[in-house]
Amino acid sequence: MSALSTLAGRLATCRTLLLDITLAVGSTMVAVLLGHEYLGDWRSMDATGYLLIVAANLPAAFRRQAPVAILTWCAGAWTLSIAVGYWPALNTYGTFLSLYAVALLRSRRVALTATGCAALIWVFAGLLAANSSMPSVLAQTVLFNGITWQMGTSARKLEQRNRQLAQLTEQLRQEQADRAQRAVVEERIRIAQELHDIVAHHMSVISVQAGMAGYVFDSDRPTARTALAVIADNSREAQEELRRILSLLRTSATPADGDPARPPAPGVGRLGELVDRMRTAGVHTELRVDGKPQPLPPGLDACTYRVVQESLTNVLKHAGPATATVTLEYAHQRFTVRVIDDGGAARPAEPALAALAQPGHGVLGMRERARVYGGTLTAGHRDEAGFQVILVLPLP
Repeated sequence: MSALSTLAGRLATCRTLLLDITLAVGSTMVAVLLGHEYLGDWRSMDATGYLLIVAANLPAAFRRQAPVAILTWCAGAWTLSIAVGYWPALNTYGTFLSLYAVALLRSRRVALTATGCAALIWVFAGLLAANSSMPSVLAQTVLFNGITWQMGTSARKLEQRNRQLAQLTEQLRQEQADRAQRAVVEERIRIAQELHDIVAHHMSVISVQAGMAGYVFDSDRPTARTALAVIADNSREAQEELRRILSLLRTSATPADGDPARPPAPGVGRLGELVDRMRTAGVHTELRVDGKPQPLPPGLDACTYRVVQESLTNVLKHAGPATATVTLEYAHQRFTVRVIDDGGAARPAEPALAALAQPGHGVLGMRERARVYGGTLTAGHRDEAGFQVILVLPLP
């Protein structure tokens, strides 16, 4: 991209230089033809006159490269041609083309100074002309020099605006690219959180139930079969949720023909199923609702489900056989979720609880979810026993 931009800039510079050369050569040829056809009361053209025409007009081809120097040269040659008696109109082209370049490429102060110098040369020519009217000379001076200065100044302002617009366009393009990159990173983080929650929850249930099935396989076949059924159910649900997550990575916005319908993201409405699974897995779980239930926005709905799922998964992993309570509190402009467990009946589970109290990946992930939706999440030991997670989300 940089090489193409450099090449395009060089081509534009060459094109501009070619145009300037063409204009300077054309002006010089016009001056030569005018000197050959009409002179009036001025000195007849000779080799010196033609040389002065070339000197006063042709260098204007390089006026963009050194505008002040070229203007000085052309104006000097024009003044010299007037002083030796040649018609002043023959050598005006180079001076005015260079004056335009000075007004375009240099500061306002330099442009005004150059315009004043060119005006003095015009007045000098009027003083030498026979039967000239000074008011007419002054009017022509103001008109021609003023128009040239104004055209160059307007062109400079236009180029400045164009450069500013180009810079703004590039800045906006860069900001758009940065936003797109941030969106990709945020989407990856979100998908990683989803995968963590799905895998951690279902694998924890499967691990506990597999251990139980192996332990009681010979002594308590019904319990073993129940554990295997729980493993099968969790495996199927994990597969469905993983399919939903992977579908987000597809490039097409709609499912292809023949694809099964994508399961919706779980929310508060499926907390009952989650509670039932936890009971089957060995954690006595109760779901309570305080206040009048109301529909939640999709983001808050999914956030609530994942936080409850992660919290109950931690109870299953760290507290052993325990009792957990999930409470949903609907209040004015605030939605609070509390997940509290009693720490389990066995004291050996407490070291695991201590490990959970440290900010691990799961707790950090829950806090990040809450922060995305403007909420807060606190997690820690209870004074009496057990562990608690409190999620507070603002309601629209």
